[in-house]
Amino acid sequence: MKLGKLSATGIMALTVALAAPAVANAQNCIGLPIANQKAAASFTVAFPEDAKTFGFSGRMRLDGPLSLGASYSFTSIDNVDPKTHSFGVSGSYDLPVTQSAAVCAVAGVEHSQITVSDIKFSDLAIPLGVGIGKSFAAGNNAELVPFAMPHLLWIRSSISNSGVSINDSSAEFGLDVGATYRVQQLMLHAGLNFSSIEGSSTTFSVGVGYAF
Repeated sequence: MKLGKLSATGIMALTVALAAPAVANAQNCIGLPIANQKAAASFTVAFPEDAKTFGFSGRMRLDGPLSLGASYSFTSIDNVDPKTHSFGVSGSYDLPVTQSAAVCAVAGVEHSQITVSDIKFSDLAIPLGVGIGKSFAAGNNAELVPFAMPHLLWIRSSISNSGVSINDSSAEFGLDVGATYRVQQLMLHAGLNFSSIEGSSTTFSVGVGYAF
């Protein structure tokens, strides 16, 4: 097993930077319009530097302004045999701020972990932010929804080996922007994730979802 260009710091930055997009599975305010449906499932592929991430998520809209979701993703890092596995939960709450756009408060928790040569890297990430999206008619039972989600990201990172652990906490800033095209119950998504995390890079992602 070879680490290639990725150092320990690089692996940590990569796993943490990918935590924030897991929250971005809500309604119009975060770019996943589910129209009159109650739930949605989606599959996403992201392309961070030196890696690829494949994610699966589900979302359910409860009665009222609250929606809840869960996600799982794995990241295949170039020249690294094991994969990073991430599990997350998230929620969004619609805010009646304006009628011209959808606005919601978003929060989530995600845990990521990878073991490389008996060294265990793990991260706990908690994003808190606001989502803003607007729907534009794009044909019969179709719409285009651009969105943006600025958020703060609290991170707890750990490296452990042979019973010895090193822990660190930090606060970072992130921004997700993108757009979703929905036709009937099918959704096609593209987005970008920006982060202030040292060692991270802008991440492009594409995805497909279905509302039911």
